[in-house]
Amino acid sequence: ETNPEEQTRFVLLFHSILPSVTMSRLGRILFVFLVAVWVASGEGEHPDPFGSIRQGLEGHPSIYSNVQKSVVLNAKPNIIEKSGDWVEVTISGVSKTTKTDLLAMYSPSNVDPTKTSPVKFMFAKKFKGDYLKTGNATVRFTCVNMHSDVSFILYSNEGKEWKKWDEGKEKAHALGKSNAITFKNLQEPNQGHIALTKVNGEMRVMWATGYSNSTQSLRIGTQSKAYTTTVHGVEASYTAHNLCNSPGKDWGWKNPGRLFSAVAQKLVAGKQYFYTFGSDQTGWSAEESFLAPHPPSSSLTTKFIAFGDMGKGHIDGSNQHHDNQEPSRKVVENIQKRIKEIDLIFHVGDISYARGYSAQWDEFMEQIRPIASKIPWMTLPGNHEWIYPDAGGECGVPYQRHFVMPHAFGKPWYSFEHGPVHFVTFNTEESYAPGSHQYKWIESDLKSVDRKRTPWVVFSGHRPMYQQHNPEYSKKIREHLEPLTHHHKVDVAFWGHVHDYQRTCPMYKGVCEEGKTTHVVIGMGGFNIGETFKTTKKYLKSVHFKNGYSLITADKSEFKFQFFDNDDVLSDHFTLKK
Repeated sequence: ETNPEEQTRFVLLFHSILPSVTMSRLGRILFVFLVAVWVASGEGEHPDPFGSIRQGLEGHPSIYSNVQKSVVLNAKPNIIEKSGDWVEVTISGVSKTTKTDLLAMYSPSNVDPTKTSPVKFMFAKKFKGDYLKTGNATVRFTCVNMHSDVSFILYSNEGKEWKKWDEGKEKAHALGKSNAITFKNLQEPNQGHIALTKVNGEMRVMWATGYSNSTQSLRIGTQSKAYTTTVHGVEASYTAHNLCNSPGKDWGWKNPGRLFSAVAQKLVAGKQYFYTFGSDQTGWSAEESFLAPHPPSSSLTTKFIAFGDMGKGHIDGSNQHHDNQEPSRKVVENIQKRIKEIDLIFHVGDISYARGYSAQWDEFMEQIRPIASKIPWMTLPGNHEWIYPDAGGECGVPYQRHFVMPHAFGKPWYSFEHGPVHFVTFNTEESYAPGSHQYKWIESDLKSVDRKRTPWVVFSGHRPMYQQHNPEYSKKIREHLEPLTHHHKVDVAFWGHVHDYQRTCPMYKGVCEEGKTTHVVIGMGGFNIGETFKTTKKYLKSVHFKNGYSLITADKSEFKFQFFDNDDVLSDHFTLKK
């Protein structure tokens, strides 16, 4: 069983190559067989470690049949104070060790590991202590409060490498299981983050809590600890039944708790507001604060950060699904240094890369919380939130419940304004062809822009209209939408999906011309950078194979763009003027 992304890549490869290759029927069959072997071999772009662990256990009469009585796993502390704290697991008494032994974290502690994937795991080669020789080790993990208790299972397997962990001569089996540990408050309200709405003087606050049936509320005021307004939270939770396919609805599922949002209204522009959320029954979150947004105006200056394709890293050295987003932590760290100077975050798709493993949303929300709880984190969906198999059967549900944006008519496209900028977002994973609901909305929104109020228009979707490799989806976006964006004089278009940085000249239909749209691929926000290439397109003026973020400063006459890499070094910049 290959993972869904590998299956999709094989199908695309099959359909793109075979029609252009002349070969006999036997040759075609052989070609398909060889590519299938390549995919199944684990040599695809991204292995699925969670799937491998589950598959290695599947069908085993008892994963505990080979438990060694001498093996002791002790997890501590028994009570974890708060989300994100460190926990420690000591391992002793393992008589036969292999480099592919691994320690996996499960939550809740009593789940069936043959039917449920772990939250995270670590291979023996990363254990502290001389485990391979002594059978003793100490392993440390950070532990996000997922509103359920936690336990750890130590597994053994004869697989030779982690990509093929489920291919040992025998099925994987447990050597031992730890005691369960839990949080001081399993109902703890957490994952707080904020977003703009369509109404001036408002801010939406979103959060998660445990399974208590208590009513949740937002408390807010202009003085610390002195809250003058209470807003009841609106629940936006979901269950496995809301998801559309595996692994999201079955072995990747973990209850996300209850999700809420509340909108603070009639805020005074520029004023600092302090807030907390929760209830007396579940407890209240730590206090956070934000500055109320100003109404859009050409007389103001706005400063925002934009990127796509972030995901999450892990400071404890553990392995997680899509284990190739470590640069995202550095991106977050660098943005935090600028948090007092920026007004909002603009994240253009491929948000958490949870891909059906719901615990990964908890990890991601904890990673961005120090920023997203203070400044609006505005998003749009990418393929890894929306379509199957790329989204692992989530089909947009967890994304939309975690990030409640000012959607138009409940659809995953919307516009908003900040300072002198009008932002238009659309969903590249749904129809945008002329005559479609989304196309009509885009056309109507662009027509409605008041250039006296917002002289700059930023247009954005996940898959790019222009990029070096020019796949079919880029051709379709150009065919359907470029005449529209050209007619309405869009200034800048931001895109993600491709994991690097690419900037074009101002152009239309691939021809550089001043005053036209500048396209910027900003898919460098945390996922490992993709394959390098030699620039062949004349309209590409700057290409960098680096992770990082873009910083934009806009006033009524200038749109200043800067790209900073993960060393926080300025790697590219341009300025548009009116």
